[in-house]
Amino acid sequence: MSKDHIKILSLASSHLTRAEELFEKGEEFHDEAVLAAQEAYNAISSILETNDILVVLPVLPQRMWGELLRLNEIKRTISAMEGEKALEAAREAVEIATALILYSFDTVNKK
Repeated sequence: MSKDHIKILSLASSHLTRAEELFEKGEEFHDEAVLAAQEAYNAISSILETNDILVVLPVLPQRMWGELLRLNEIKRTISAMEGEKALEAAREAVEIATALILYSFDTVNKK
């Protein structure tokens, strides 16, 4: 696994942290939340080597499908979400990406 995936995930985490900080201060956080979700998606798409993660669903284990579908849905809808819902979606996107990257890393290391 390339360190690029970890760098992209780290960027997503940084955006999420910034969004959380802005939220706590009562400042505008929506753009940071959207960036966090987008970078989480980018981390997974870089592992799968495609900009459309749904294309590879048929070749992935079925247990990953739900997570990928949810990540795709967040990416598609987070811009229209308002307030804390966007922040919650960004948290979920980063969590999903982290889990999938750890799963992928674990799978590669077992081979």
